[in-house]
Amino acid sequence: MFKKQAKRNSINVDLFNLKSILNKRMYALQQKENERFRALGRDEFRNFLINQCVPKIKTLTQKLEQLSSEKKKTKTHNSQKRNKLKEGIEKVFTDTNKLIELIYHFYPIYRKDVIPNLGKELEARFSEKEMRFFHEAFIRFKKTDSYKNILETEESQNYLGKCFESAYTFMIKNNSILQNMLLIQGWVYNLELDKYMSHAWNEHNNFVYDRTETKEPIPIKEYYKTKKIGTKGTLKYFYDDAISFGNKSGHYGPWDTQLFDKELLTNDEFQQRFGNI
Repeated sequence: MFKKQAKRNSINVDLFNLKSILNKRMYALQQKENERFRALGRDEFRNFLINQCVPKIKTLTQKLEQLSSEKKKTKTHNSQKRNKLKEGIEKVFTDTNKLIELIYHFYPIYRKDVIPNLGKELEARFSEKEMRFFHEAFIRFKKTDSYKNILETEESQNYLGKCFESAYTFMIKNNSILQNMLLIQGWVYNLELDKYMSHAWNEHNNFVYDRTETKEPIPIKEYYKTKKIGTKGTLKYFYDDAISFGNKSGHYGPWDTQLFDKELLTNDEFQQRFGNI
């Protein structure tokens, strides 16, 4: 009896060790796959969307249509079959959510104008029915914990030293709410350094949004006075322009390499370029 018990314990330990080894290997493979996704360039990302995501969405749309049609034909008293079809429909949306999460999580600079509107290039490849399905799936995805976790992670990021990224992402996220918002790239005075530095922020209705400073809007006059910002040495971008420059360059800015040929300017250098404020 004790021998049998010892044998069972030995088998359980072996199974536990095997499961632990498999989990570690799966994690390592997943991490390797994640790094591969992060390493994709803009053109590779575009190819991934067109050659893999688009066909997958088309297949999922067809599957959803088939299941929904079959569910309508199934009589109400046949609850077992209807429940099975319902589970199949939910699985279609679950699979789509995984696809959206993959794009949303691993391609931060490119997903901004791809997910909400699908992008003009992607939109042209979908039928009206496929577009409706994708948008419904995206609405569902926004209610998931995965989406909330991604947003919380982004909001908790320290944007200090990442002003161009901050201004770009803020515009993408809030453009539909703060319509006609501007993304500004310009020179601002840094009191600690006693120099002017290249910087980026957002403006809307006489308020500045600068997440490197605070999450609260700042009156534009107060901001301009503190930062010694003049009419010269700044560039203003509306949403479409910012998206265009971001996609073409593959980065958040600055996009004018002549205006921003260096990160810092002394007071004398600033005055030589732009004159007194």
